[in-house]
Amino acid sequence: MTRIKTLLMAAVIFAAFVLGGCGAASPMDTAEEIKTELGGYSSLTLTASITASYENCVYDFKIKCVSGDAGLELEILEPESLAGIRAKLEEEGFTLSYDGVEMSTGKLTEEGMSPAGALPVLIEQWTEGYASGAVYETYGGVETLALDTNISDTVKQRTWFDRETHLPVHSEISENGTVVVTCDFENIVTS
Repeated sequence: MTRIKTLLMAAVIFAAFVLGGCGAASPMDTAEEIKTELGGYSSLTLTASITASYENCVYDFKIKCVSGDAGLELEILEPESLAGIRAKLEEEGFTLSYDGVEMSTGKLTEEGMSPAGALPVLIEQWTEGYASGAVYETYGGVETLALDTNISDTVKQRTWFDRETHLPVHSEISENGTVVVTCDFENIVTS
């Protein structure tokens, strides 16, 4: 009987040890995995539906973003009146163009962030930003990791990443606690 008790006790200890070591990764560990994965891609292409909330009006855009070795390129897909306008972010700076015409979208934050600049800022935060918070939660029926970073003292971002694919689902940029930009992502391709 003592031998059986000893074997049972050893089995319980072993199970506790193995099961304890097999627990799910912490949210901060998953945040680091996402940062490493997104930073390791040579290119990232995605489409984002963006809502920009100014003090007296709200604008909706749909933008295609391609980030790669040559820099970051944005193309406005919607609204139709702006479709085809392209922006390119390179080391030299940020340029907007459409048949030789330049577009100014206005600044959303005191730091001067515009709706066109939201995607480059988000991508930079995902790949280089310091996580100020991370939690597992459900967003739109998807199991996600909600990751917070501080863009500045007053501007913060939160992105919900699909826990399975580690790709972005939704982002919010806020200034002084007020959401000024929301982004919903689709058609994401990485390589």
